[in-house]
Amino acid sequence: MRVPQFSSVFDVLPGTALVATIPRRLAELRAVTDPRVRLVEAPEGFDAFPYGMVWHARLDRDPMHSWLRDTIRAAARDLGR
Repeated sequence: MRVPQFSSVFDVLPGTALVATIPRRLAELRAVTDPRVRLVEAPEGFDAFPYGMVWHARLDRDPMHSWLRDTIRAAARDLGR
């Protein structure tokens, strides 16, 4: 099953035998407030997956949109530290 965003899994999984692979920080935040969430470690050698951004071509050179993309990239870099 695929969902459009990671947060959707919390609406889809309860009451099923399904397992989701989602970012650890999101899972940890949700596990604190939702007793239906159980965290388990992924198997050894589980590859990371890429994140991406998508926007309309007309925004490629928009200064505010460029600033926003740069800010998001910088925040994501900081998460990896």
